Amino acid sequence: MIGIIGLGLIGGSVGLALRAHGGWRVVGHDRLEEVRVGAIEIGACDDVAASVEDLARESDIVMVATPSSLIPETGLLAARFMRRGAILTDAGSVKLPLQDLIAGALPVGVKYIGGHPMAGSERSGLPAASPGLFRGAVWALTAFAADREALDEVQALVRATGANPLVVDAGEHDAAVAYASHLPYVLAVALALSVERKTREIPLVRTLLAGGFRDTTRLARSDPRIAMDYCALNRGALLEAIAEFEECLRSMKADLEAVDYRALESEAERARGYLEGLSRKG
Repeated sequence: MIGIIGLGLIGGSVGLALRAHGGWRVVGHDRLEEVRVGAIEIGACDDVAASVEDLARESDIVMVATPSSLIPETGLLAARFMRRGAILTDAGSVKLPLQDLIAGALPVGVKYIGGHPMAGSERSGLPAASPGLFRGAVWALTAFAADREALDEVQALVRATGANPLVVDAGEHDAAVAYASHLPYVLAVALALSVERKTREIPLVRTLLAGGFRDTTRLARSDPRIAMDYCALNRGALLEAIAEFEECLRSMKADLEAVDYRALESEAERARGYLEGLSRKG
């Protein structure tokens, strides 16, 4: 049996995917009663628990799918009631801070494997959950001090959702997602704000907004409480990523000021080649 704490987009989607796959009994818990009721109604859970403690006592695996900053406290509370041999995992967007807080404080016999499904949506909450959310996605796992049997069990769980497990170092994960996930969110917010400012001066801007603006600002529609939660936890790596982006932007600005269109075209071709390579790899 798997117990899922937090029945939003990720937790709800895990439940839907596992129940669609078959072979898993899914029990969920959420602090909001209406969400617990909704999870049963949409088929994300076989049953719900009224408390973290009740869920933890019965679960072979407990997955914490709350906002990242709440995972250590919630996970360690669950671990106090988990039986020996049970596994604690999570779906947090940042791994090293959680690993440092959780791994050294676990009760004897409870194993911890950090997780991060590289899938999501600008939508949030249980209504956005989908059984196909993880299909074909990478699911990063940080197996700090966990044994092979526990890792195999979590990898089987990940595969049952349709995702592909990848064991990574927690610190390398955080450095990578600063570029792959957190920087794109910050840039989308910054772009939306810069256009919003200009719209006050030139209202026509709003009328002429089209697909390019919608595509590049999609992430800014995400729940800021959740997004800024993981940005804050990954502050150091994200600041490095922002500095790298600023350097690229300054270079393009300098080329534009110098009327060096050939250099600008070269940079754009380099970017296009990189993206085409990603498409071929996918």
